[in-house]
Amino acid sequence: MSVRIEGGLRNRNEFTREVKENKPLVSIITVCLNSNLHIEQTIKSVLNQTYDDIEYIIIDGGSTDGTLDIIRKYDNKIAYWLSEPDDGLYDAMNKGIQLASGELIGIINSDDYYLYTTVEEVVKYYLRTPDIDVFYGNLIVLSPSSEKIGIKKGQISRDALNGFIITINHPTCFIKKDAYLKYGYYDQQASIGADRDLIMRIIRGGGSFFHIDVNLSVFRLGGITSDYSFQGIKENLSQEAYILKKNDFPFFARLRKLGILGLRLLRNSVLSISLGEMRFVHIRKWFLSKFRFKKDL
Repeated sequence: MSVRIEGGLRNRNEFTREVKENKPLVSIITVCLNSNLHIEQTIKSVLNQTYDDIEYIIIDGGSTDGTLDIIRKYDNKIAYWLSEPDDGLYDAMNKGIQLASGELIGIINSDDYYLYTTVEEVVKYYLRTPDIDVFYGNLIVLSPSSEKIGIKKGQISRDALNGFIITINHPTCFIKKDAYLKYGYYDQQASIGADRDLIMRIIRGGGSFFHIDVNLSVFRLGGITSDYSFQGIKENLSQEAYILKKNDFPFFARLRKLGILGLRLLRNSVLSISLGEMRFVHIRKWFLSKFRFKKDL
């Protein structure tokens, strides 16, 4: 039997705001499941923003580890929270988007967090360029143990539709509610890469993007074992093939991209098995800090 629990200001008809010129409402969504380790940091990063016209929504998948106790601590500051079993990460995100009232929507997961000026920075550029569909910025990357690895600049290559897309940093994205209504929500069939699929759909549909060249969010790298198991590799390739075909990538571009992805996953799987997971994590962290990410901005 599924249990549905909800709370927050909206649930008690106490979520009120004074509409002001040049103060658009921004909705922030956090999705979580058994996230007691880091979710309080995530919540505080939203509630302590320097921009105050925020609607904060948390969608929980039925946590049993104390996550709800943490959420309840902030019940009088969260606009709305819901806890019930769901069909995964992107189902939870779609629930949050449907509930959101803001002109702009940001999604920050329960392992990650915003810098305190993030929303203020995004709104500043939104007011200057209100026709933009997607705003995104730079991402501070941490190891699973919260050590800083570096800074990742998101970008979209000119050849995005020919198989050479460089995905923007999803934890830094703020997407207009109207853009979701126009281009669609997250595709739950793309259980691994629905965020990439959404960005590709917006690109193909002629949507507009704006890169804010400042650090907006902090992202923790996750574990690696499931990604590099045989089943994990198979699922990754299957999902990527689905997304590329759905978005009409040319056949040879799909083949090339899948080949490169497959070789990279296989390499990491062999290294993880031969070195052991902990040694591989340390080597991976060193490689990313030296060659993939900038040290500072």
